[in-house]
Amino acid sequence: LPNSFTIYQTLLARTNGFTRTVTPADLVFTVNGQPNQIIPRENSPLEVRFLGDTNYKTPESYQASVAIERDLGYNFSFEASYLYNRGIYLTRNRDTNQFKQTGAPNANNPGGGPTFVRSFNPAISSDFRSSLRFQDNIYESSANSFYNGATFTLKRRFAQNFSILSHYTFSKTIDEVTDFNSDFSAQNPLNLRNDRALSAFDQRHRVVLTGVFQMPEYDDSLTAKVFGGFVLAPIFTYGSGKPFNLLLGFDANNDGRSQSDRPGSIGRNTGKGESFYSFDMRLSRRFNFSDRRYVELIAEGFNLFNRTNLQGINNVVGGLSLAQRAELGTLEARGNNQVAPTSPLGFTSAAAARQFQFGARLSF
Repeated sequence: LPNSFTIYQTLLARTNGFTRTVTPADLVFTVNGQPNQIIPRENSPLEVRFLGDTNYKTPESYQASVAIERDLGYNFSFEASYLYNRGIYLTRNRDTNQFKQTGAPNANNPGGGPTFVRSFNPAISSDFRSSLRFQDNIYESSANSFYNGATFTLKRRFAQNFSILSHYTFSKTIDEVTDFNSDFSAQNPLNLRNDRALSAFDQRHRVVLTGVFQMPEYDDSLTAKVFGGFVLAPIFTYGSGKPFNLLLGFDANNDGRSQSDRPGSIGRNTGKGESFYSFDMRLSRRFNFSDRRYVELIAEGFNLFNRTNLQGINNVVGGLSLAQRAELGTLEARGNNQVAPTSPLGFTSAAAARQFQFGARLSF
């Protein structure tokens, strides 16, 4: 009955950050086809800054596990284990230079959710907020993650020329940020808790079945003479689909960022990716020249049934109609293989197709 509790700490490179100064040319743009210019108020910031939080803490991970194993006889054993992992002080990027909010929907976000009002020149504020300027991007240690997983293992040790190993994992991963890159910042920088959701790495079910089967060669039968010494090692892998984030691709809530806005008031990572299936196999045969010298021929096949495992999905759905976007809040969004990769929810990539690999190993 093994068990453990461990604390891990992460070392991160720390710098003083950097500042981008807004030049006069940055303040000139077009409104309704006519040139216009931002006239900042007194003491208005004219920089985009990327700084580390003065109270920054080193990320930590707390891990605990417990397992129980039982001998079933006939070379079989069964193990059940549980793993808990808690991440704290994880790094996230947040723009702290935000003005007041209003709960009123705007033309870009009629489905609801808070919007921001930041006006340097009220007559052109809506156009100005499409600019990614006048920000204080703070890298702070305020994010969290949670993992709970149970694994069940049935195995047979190698005897009578074969062994079997099977794993099933049932798990759930929750976090508040995928990365500290500013592209993964919270949709509402004043409500970070709203981004707590299933992680992009969450995989609820995972199954791995594998074995090693060796043909006996010390036999006078025809079968032993033809197939003796061959070792066959198949492996089957299944993984349930992982979540993905639905994005609009434009600044709907008027906070100065277009990378993190979601349709209406739906949560983070509410899309569901496709499941993964693969059957691989390895066949090998050793030819001995002496007690210490031999050559081993190896043939390997991956995804032998050539299943198309669709993976990447175009998660920018701002091109959908308002009615279609509203449905995303009530239905589980899935990829659509009937549309082009550039269309909303179109698949953009797939795992490798069937492949073969051959090799030889000489030992002496």
